[in-house]
Amino acid sequence: MKKTFKILFLVLIIFSVVSQIFNIWLVNSVDAQSIAASRLQSKIERLREQNSIIETEVWQYASYSNVASRAATLGFGNKKDFITLGAPQKLAIR
Repeated sequence: MKKTFKILFLVLIIFSVVSQIFNIWLVNSVDAQSIAASRLQSKIERLREQNSIIETEVWQYASYSNVASRAATLGFGNKKDFITLGAPQKLAIR
């Protein structure tokens, strides 16, 4: 009886030590993952902020008033007369 008690007690002690070592390893692993996750989260927030800034710039550059003003400075304008290379073609014969 004493021998089985000693073996059981020894197994419980070994199990307790192993479980504590595993617990320490697990906590450190989760902590490292938490640090990596927080770094990724900050990168995501920074990229979202940059994305919104770029999106605003794109909308400003693509606005009609901006395109029209740039076209006017480059010499493009509204021409009402047509340019043809030859005589106009008759569309219908009476």
